[in-house]
Amino acid sequence: MSAINVVSDSVRAAAPWLRQVGANAQATLATLFRPPRRALVWPSAGLLTLFVACAAIAVLAVMVQTDDWSLAHVRKLPGGLIEAFDRFTDLGKSGFFLWPIGLVLIALALLEAELNINYLYSFIPQPQGKPVLGLSMEDNETAEQALRRHQFRTLKQGDISR
Repeated sequence: MSAINVVSDSVRAAAPWLRQVGANAQATLATLFRPPRRALVWPSAGLLTLFVACAAIAVLAVMVQTDDWSLAHVRKLPGGLIEAFDRFTDLGKSGFFLWPIGLVLIALALLEAELNINYLYSFIPQPQGKPVLGLSMEDNETAEQALRRHQFRTLKQGDISR
């Protein structure tokens, strides 16, 4: 076997991979630029209300059935476990739970305004202990209006610079 055979084998092995990448790119572009599909048919308002009511009743029934049992058994857990859980969750106020919800609400507000996020910076701690999310948008003015419409406080560069 020569070095040329090894090189030619690796070129042959790479060719199907490159064809697959090309086929994936072509399929993705075809999906993005295809004509819209037929409109989505939503259930009637009455049927949708019925579904929501049934789901709420189901959740309520599960809560009634499990809460009493759960509270009775929590008392039997070791004290160290309860203390660790309370420290981790900050009694339900922990950022581990609240930050993802906040991100979803921001994304929904911007989605409603039909805006794209170019990039974002992770949470920047502030002296008051409130997190700040830095966003770069395609239209900052419209984004600011959309976020304020949903009761999000918006800051300018000067507000967070030291």
